[in-house]
Amino acid sequence: MGDLIFKLRVLRMMIGHAYEEWRDSVWKCDLDSTYCCDGRECCCGAETVRELWSYAGTPSNG
Repeated sequence: MGDLIFKLRVLRMMIGHAYEEWRDSVWKCDLDSTYCCDGRECCCGAETVRELWSYAGTPSNG
């Protein structure tokens, strides 16, 4: 039973961290702003927050 409680605590921490990342990366941002830079610094193509997450939810064809 001790392992089960520990695993549930780890799950709670993981969900908490995922929520914090979502809040900072998506909720507080303008969805049409660039995700990281203007596209010249890291070759990201100036992808917006909306574009980044709409690709993440699209199933791949491969």
